[in-house]
Amino acid sequence: MPLRFLALFFCMFCACRAAEVVAWKAPLERYVTGGVEGKGVAKLGNAPEESIFFRPQDELWDLSKVDAPDVRDAALDWLVWNATSGRVVAKGSKSAMRRLHQRMVVWEMPFRVRLLYEIFPAVAEREFSGRGEPVASCTVAQENGSRARNDGQTGKGKLQVEAEVWGRGESVVTLHSFNLRFVPEGGQGITVDTAVTLHSGVPTWVAGDWNGKSGHDLRITATIMLEDGTPRAEMVLREHRGDTERINFNPAETKWPIPAARGYFVSRWAPAGDVIPTLTGRPLEDPFSTTGKQAEENMERVPKVPPPPLLEPLVYGSLVNLDATLRKHMGGVAEGEFGGYDPLAELAVFHSGSRARAEEFAAIFEAFVTPHPPNVMCILDGPQRVALMGKPGLRLYLSRAEGGQVISSTHFEPNLTDFWEKIEVSTLHETGQGVAKEVLDAGAVVVDGDFARLPGKPGGPEYRIRARIVQDLR
Repeated sequence: MPLRFLALFFCMFCACRAAEVVAWKAPLERYVTGGVEGKGVAKLGNAPEESIFFRPQDELWDLSKVDAPDVRDAALDWLVWNATSGRVVAKGSKSAMRRLHQRMVVWEMPFRVRLLYEIFPAVAEREFSGRGEPVASCTVAQENGSRARNDGQTGKGKLQVEAEVWGRGESVVTLHSFNLRFVPEGGQGITVDTAVTLHSGVPTWVAGDWNGKSGHDLRITATIMLEDGTPRAEMVLREHRGDTERINFNPAETKWPIPAARGYFVSRWAPAGDVIPTLTGRPLEDPFSTTGKQAEENMERVPKVPPPPLLEPLVYGSLVNLDATLRKHMGGVAEGEFGGYDPLAELAVFHSGSRARAEEFAAIFEAFVTPHPPNVMCILDGPQRVALMGKPGLRLYLSRAEGGQVISSTHFEPNLTDFWEKIEVSTLHETGQGVAKEVLDAGAVVVDGDFARLPGKPGGPEYRIRARIVQDLR
């Protein structure tokens, strides 16, 4: 019996002290003054242990002797600078990783936004083609917050692009006052004027035009990246089951509960500086001061729990137990529910058999979220199909031209109503020229995702308008 007790105690101790291996993409000078010439930095002949972040020929430097409070006070197994990959790699407890994360200040690393614009031939049977190779494409790398223009020959025509670009965190890219014009070597071209929000690294269909015979679709991929080309979402990685896993300091959330095994799962971002004092009952000290040890020790005393097996694909590692939060704000913990907080990713997660309970949990952390307006996809369906995504409250524009003359143009102006359940769309669609010019000027209120018939000219062609909110582009 005593041996079994000791074995159980040993397993519990190991589980509580489970260490992680985390790597930060940042110059060494962000951690050590003077870089490899800094005091306490020493060349390593071999890696401290086998890790996916070390390769046989890597140039490694030991940072464990650096006189810094993060090393002196944190429970680190080792701390290494990999000069070959340009990453600081550490092994230790989650609280130690969080302190190093604060010290690295990677979110202040300069970055730019790389934009890939692609023009595809449209097809009749679907909204956007997604087939074959683009007929034209170009890539533009812009400084964050800048306005840039690209004007050149590419593929089978001339592609002109001008946009003001803003990246936020690792994942959100907004193109303000975006304008694109494609003039093919022969045939009809397309002009787009809109504003959209994109998810970094995700190819997104923005516009399409089909007249029953031909047309073009526009796809844009925006990637937030460091100056050396590393995607910003991969600045912080941790080792997990023989592979790497991203750690986002402003991680992606599930805005609404998503179906999971036997219930619903929701995750919301919540800064540790606000959550830790609530859980510990003590204010969080300045993480950059030399007296921050007590705050981390307080966090270590907060009970940690492993996620239930059914959440292992969604959540990795032990989390801070949020039962007290559930009891305080949600009246208790229902059977089968799980609430946890990851202080390193600054992410609160919750699983319940009740969607209403999952929504209630998400609402607790609503104050921490800085929402950005959703995109609205407007689709005019008739003799000509026009699809265009943009921001509500703005006037969106798409036109078709041949030989320098506009032969059709469409304006959409979407506005959200009834708590985003309905979309009011004003549409102005013009085709032809001179006396043969046809004009459709109408408005409709559309339930999100549905079609509505547009009143047109008696005896004229029938048109329908469809609109849907595009909130999560992943």
